[in-house]
Amino acid sequence: MENPIKKSDVDALMADVERLKKDLARAMEHLKSGAVNSASNLAEDMTDEALAIYKTMAKKSQVATKALGKQVEEQPITSILIAFTAGFFLSRLTDRR
Repeated sequence: MENPIKKSDVDALMADVERLKKDLARAMEHLKSGAVNSASNLAEDMTDEALAIYKTMAKKSQVATKALGKQVEEQPITSILIAFTAGFFLSRLTDRR
């Protein structure tokens, strides 16, 4: 019986395997660089979104502060009583005895 596998077939197969290894290595490098770029873009997007949220909250807090100031000016006695009551209950909740 003669061996149907020729040396040239084995050499061609080995060459194909080597090319596949190189292609796989290049694909892995491409995936790594893509993952790093994606992570960088995601971090940048998150930073931009966090900045937008911060600006929105800053504007809302300014509006709330102005409204509270106006309320205190219009009703000072009521504001003092509310602040005293809130402080009293807060101190009772945080009492360590």
